[in-house]
Amino acid sequence: MSSVIREGQATFLPRARLLKLVGGELIKDDVMAVAELIKNSHDADARSVELELIDATTVEGRIEVRDDGIGMGVDELLNHWMQPAGSSKRANDRKRTALNRRVLGEKGVGRFAVDRLGRYCELVSRRQGSSTEIVAHFDWDAFDAEGVLLSDVKVDWKERSPLELHDQGTVIRISGLRQKWSHRSFSRVSNRLNRLISPFSSSDGFAVRIFANDLPDYSGGTADGFLDRAPYNVEACFDGAETLSIFFNGEKRSMPWPGPGSLTCGPVSMRFGIYDLETDAVRRVGPVQDVRSWLREWSGVSIYRDGFRVLPYGEPDDDWLRLDQRRVNNPVQRLSNNQVCGMIEISAEGNAELRDQTNRGGLILNTQFDDLRRLTVCILEIAEEERQRIRNPNPDSEELSAGDQSTLSVDSVLKALRQHTRPIAQKAGVNIASMLDELSLAYRREKKELQSAIGAYQEMSAVGHNASFVLTSLVPSLEQIERGLDELGASENGNTAGLLNLNRLVLEMRDSLSLLNPLATSVSESSRTLDLEKELAEFAQTATSIVTASDVAIEFERPKELALARGRRDYLWQVLSILLRNSLQAMARSEEPRVRLIVQVSQAKKTASIIVRDKGHGVPADIAGRIFDDGFTTREGARGIGLGMARSFVQSMGGTLELSRQHERHGWTTMKLTLPLQWD
Repeated sequence: MSSVIREGQATFLPRARLLKLVGGELIKDDVMAVAELIKNSHDADARSVELELIDATTVEGRIEVRDDGIGMGVDELLNHWMQPAGSSKRANDRKRTALNRRVLGEKGVGRFAVDRLGRYCELVSRRQGSSTEIVAHFDWDAFDAEGVLLSDVKVDWKERSPLELHDQGTVIRISGLRQKWSHRSFSRVSNRLNRLISPFSSSDGFAVRIFANDLPDYSGGTADGFLDRAPYNVEACFDGAETLSIFFNGEKRSMPWPGPGSLTCGPVSMRFGIYDLETDAVRRVGPVQDVRSWLREWSGVSIYRDGFRVLPYGEPDDDWLRLDQRRVNNPVQRLSNNQVCGMIEISAEGNAELRDQTNRGGLILNTQFDDLRRLTVCILEIAEEERQRIRNPNPDSEELSAGDQSTLSVDSVLKALRQHTRPIAQKAGVNIASMLDELSLAYRREKKELQSAIGAYQEMSAVGHNASFVLTSLVPSLEQIERGLDELGASENGNTAGLLNLNRLVLEMRDSLSLLNPLATSVSESSRTLDLEKELAEFAQTATSIVTASDVAIEFERPKELALARGRRDYLWQVLSILLRNSLQAMARSEEPRVRLIVQVSQAKKTASIIVRDKGHGVPADIAGRIFDDGFTTREGARGIGLGMARSFVQSMGGTLELSRQHERHGWTTMKLTLPLQWD
């Protein structure tokens, strides 16, 4: 007998508020809303777009976006514009317009950005070659009514003889503004629109102009301000394979990508204007107040795709390259975000994986984006060194004499070698300049890696000093807690089970803190015989609370025979904690979060191994060789020193630490720590 009472089929009935989510709430601010409308004009092959703000400082104000694009007819309005996420730009996989422009908006939700700007919208459009125009009226607040379905909200439209448009094009007229526009609002929109079109592109006849009757000072077209007056100008190009071409103040240099590892991003072009911020230096660029004001709005590094800006990169306070963070450790050498006005140009075809997030909050964070960031920082580092050479010229660098060789910098030596070997190279037909470029590149790469490692280990040193201070004060406190628990246990009313549990927790805390003993004394722990099975079991027990909080299942596989190795217990536990922490982070979104801790013995190789295996997101093959490099990381905000430090600890004990490809096809990521067997 069937237990089914009723059955049928159901369809989604979207509430009208859905459009509020993809329009007024998903679009971050007014500037982004305006940018979405201008993208639509660009994709309609408009040659001119006018943004007019009329009495926008009052509640009666309005905003008009007018273009001369191909326009719309009734069919386009009803079957495309009125269908959310059903963009006509996807028809037949269309990626370029009739004017061969790369399509910028492909998600079909940008049209609802007008809801962010005002409550009412009038759309007037005339299709190319049409003798009529269409008019539609939208009341966005009607979509916000409680309980109203999307299909319940009606939009009035009509087709009529042309009254407003004498030729093809579209007008979007927004009224009932959701905010009164202030002086700062005008300034922000004007500056952002000035930066909307890439300085790399020829603009393919696409121009944007802004008019504001309240503040005529903000009317006009685009402008680069003081960009061409920067004291340090850098232009760079990466061919998408391995070659970098860099022009610093007009002087060209070509070199292979210095690494580490290869780049997965495609061809990239860059332009940077770099500024000194001392008052005298600013005065050489232009009026001090004007230059500083311009830098506040224009500084930062913007990204352009196919000639159009990708927000929010380069916005005020958007330090996506973490330049300010880099500068903390070396304020003399490093540039801050407000000293750089930069533009990066990519193409959707050459960088297919650099795609927009749905909320227009930037590009998807993936390996290609990380590599774009690495490439950009590398070029800025080269610019930083050239800038320092100009700011601090070495008078001894002009001549390479035997008496002053000890004081010369590597750059000075290379420069002198170029001068003195040029005649020899010309006679011998040898490209010595290219060899010197490679030597310079290798030196810079090693210097960069050394500085990065020193900075990271300085941070760890500071943590160590703080830990030693905490340890010396914490151990006596634990002893007092133990005495107090003993006194409570001796009383008649003591909760025996509860006290035993507290005593157990205190003992576990003491065992964990014992790993920090070297920080509290001047004597380091010495090597000793380690029972790897016992150490791993104790480590797993200590880490239980962390693993449980992460909702991860931990499995411990014991060896079939005794696994004794010689080493330092504190080093071993530090390595295990790094590996476990990496595993937990890799399984943050895993459907099967599991960690296996395995001890194995190889009598043939006379080694014992600890294997940490997890069901995380794995290690891509293209970065597998770099995961132990100091400073390399794929996690936002991480330092990238954990695995490098872990390998150093293991090597100091005569062992190895490696990424194993064993069981990879079953979804496991395996790290293998191997130590020589200890024979007692």
